[in-house]
Amino acid sequence: AGIGKISRELFEYRQSTGRSHAQDLLVVGGMGHASSIALGIALQRPENKVFCLDGDGSTLMHLGALATIGNMRPPNFYHVVFNNGSHDSVGGLPTAARAVDFPAIAAACGYTYTARQHEAEAVSEEVLAMQQTAGPAFLEVMIHPGARHNLSRPSMQPSENKAAFMSSLA
Repeated sequence: AGIGKISRELFEYRQSTGRSHAQDLLVVGGMGHASSIALGIALQRPENKVFCLDGDGSTLMHLGALATIGNMRPPNFYHVVFNNGSHDSVGGLPTAARAVDFPAIAAACGYTYTARQHEAEAVSEEVLAMQQTAGPAFLEVMIHPGARHNLSRPSMQPSENKAAFMSSLA
């Protein structure tokens, strides 16, 4: 999961459902690098489905990663970009992402499945549909800027998260 609020929400979700964090790498402080890290994992672990949860600002920052992912064609790579049109995790300044057609860019880069979803109720159906194809697959989820004011921060240190994640891969 990418920088900031995406990682925080994933961590909070796992906590609320009593699930382990061992299979989640929270790329805190590494804006834009989640997709490249996820690509490396997908290539090394072809038997596992690898989901990259990314933000629009991070994706814009590293558009070249889309070309690399599309060129490498990992069939187990699922890229979900949450587009709120802002750098919400680092101050809320707007991005150009609302004017960018991420699914078209991903398709031009070689992703085998691309889609955009505006309706929250349909996101889970779209995720199921994307998993029915050999990747790399790309889903852009259009969301509103902002987060709950009481969104918690991960209670584990990044080094602890990394160690648990690496252990789960071993």
